[in-house]
Order: sequence, then C-alpha cells, then structure tokens
Amino acid sequence: MKDHLKFLLVLSALVLPISVDAADLVFSEVELIPTARLRWGDTAFIAPEHFKNLDIQPGQQALLRADDGNTIPVYLLPINREPESISLRRTLRDALGVESGEASITLTLVTPEETGLEDMEIGTSIRTHPGDTTRWPGIVLGGPHADSDRFTGEIVETAAELADIPAVTGWRGRISFIGRWLDTNRPMQREPRELFSIRPDRSWTDAAEALYHSYREGLLEVGTAGRRNTGNPPLDLYVDFHGHGLSVTDEEGNRIHRYV
Repeated sequence: MKDHLKFLLVLSALVLPISVDAADLVFSEVELIPTARLRWGDTAFIAPEHFKNLDIQPGQQALLRADDGNTIPVYLLPINREPESISLRRTLRDALGVESGEASITLTLVTPEETGLEDMEIGTSIRTHPGDTTRWPGIVLGGPHADSDRFTGEIVETAAELADIPAVTGWRGRISFIGRWLDTNRPMQREPRELFSIRPDRSWTDAAEALYHSYREGLLEVGTAGRRNTGNPPLDLYVDFHGHGLSVTDEEGNRIHRYV
C-alpha cells in the first residue's frame, strides 16, 4: 500500500480541511462522486495540486474506509471546484454506511490488485456499428460526444442495435477533469491548462485532428459499404446527436440544472 491519508468530511454540503498522516499537506477540496455514466464506477475527485504533490495519476485506485470498517474501492480524478460546492455524494455514502453529517473516513492509495478494480480507461475510443446498409443505404447515426453529451452515446447505440442502423460514437474525448476537451466531429480542441483544467478558446491541434480523422473514418466505413468509388456522395444522411446542459428558473423561482 502507498501513502495513508486520513480526512474528515462534512457529508451534507461542506468539506472540512483534511490532514495527511504521511505528508505535510492539507486538503482543502475533495469530492467523492459516482460517474457511472462514464462507465468508470465510483470515482473520488480531489484537488489537482494534490495529484501533483503526491504524484498521483488520473485513474489511480484507492480504498475508502469508514470507522466501522466498511470499505469501498474508488478511482481518483482531479477536480476544480469551490469547496462549498463539494460533498460526499449519496451513492458513496450509502455504500460506506455513513449518514449525512461529520464522519471520519480513511483514504488509502493502493494498486489495482488490492482493489480488484480494472484499470480506468483514460484514452479516447471510437466505436462503430456496421448496421444493414441494404436497408439503410448511405445513412449513419453519430454520437461524437457520447459520454460528455449525456446519454447521447446510449441513444445512438441502442437505436443502432434495435433497428440495425449504421452508427459511430466517440467516447472519452471530453474529460475536463484531466484537461481534455477534443471536439471529435471537427479537428478542434479546447487546450489544457496546467493541473488538469482547460482553456475556454478552441484551436486546431494535432491531437484533435487525429481523433477527428478516426471518427470520420469510422463514420465512412459503416456508411459507405458498397458505395465507395461510385462517383456518388459518400453519404445521403448523417444525423449528429448532441446534448446541452443549462440552468433555468422553475415556477417557484428556484435555479435548477437541466440537460436537454
């Protein structure tokens, strides 16, 4: 086992300062949150500076242990967020068997062999579904931001499986936690800052261009079967699925976040 870290959390809303047994560090920002939609299981987010100070790599595995001995494995990822917006989410709270309020939780850095978790998939991935091109000639469904535009990957791949429509999806192109924001369906990128955050402006980069060409090749591969070199346009119809998060005001004047 690696460095042994022990900290106090206010589970309902706030995070108290965290003292580290093995080093002269004080944690000021910690978030523990499930990211099942990214297919990464339960993930603990901590402040980026501690990744640097403790030489932790994104996807590092750890064990969380409550006072009564209940233990769960988690992945570690960096996050930039105000301390007052950070809490231990209910899924992990329930798994540890602790209530809202103050609880003493031990976090221990471990190896994959000690957690039983698989290595986290950090790299990008393009997935294709060939479909039936005799039934759907020149037609392709696309989900370039399959996991960052929430549920669009699942929508596209489910439609492809049910109706046998050719489809292509791009996964893990946008992971702001580790400073990655590739557009997938165009060769543009929001460039990373130091310590895992991202800049607001987009630019043309080699990494973005490489992912874009992989996505485009996958799209043409499933959409032009039997139609290459015919002199016709490669596709008749390409449908791009996207999502968008926004804050709105409900009828009672409360600000809520919606995803569309």
